[in-house]
Amino acid sequence: MKSYIEMLNEIYEKLPKKVETIDRYKLPQLEIEYKGNKTIIKNIEKILNFIRRDKKNFKKTFSRILGVQINFEGNELIINANVSKQVIENKINEYVNKFVICEVCQKPETVLEEENNILYLRCLACGYRKILRE
Repeated sequence: MKSYIEMLNEIYEKLPKKVETIDRYKLPQLEIEYKGNKTIIKNIEKILNFIRRDKKNFKKTFSRILGVQINFEGNELIINANVSKQVIENKINEYVNKFVICEVCQKPETVLEEENNILYLRCLACGYRKILRE
């Protein structure tokens, strides 16, 4: 009969040497177009659907994060400045980390709730609730 240590060693030898991690929460690639001094995100609807946020809240908050006026025209987001793709990606990630990802369980299953003019982020996975804005 094999000892416990021998059995553990056999199991460890059968494990793969390299383990790949898959990030199930990967934002869609940005489709950006530049027209004069405006930057247009062509697939903003896809991104907003992915992070489960509405245009109204995203516009208000993202404009503040980016520091530039933005508007929606149909399914496109118009940024009233020439902004690089990398800056936009960084700012969207900043928005997602603050207003989408739960700070307790690190999952994106969150919703925004407003109660008595206070905006909350509520996690559907772990139940955590955080005040975003009073």
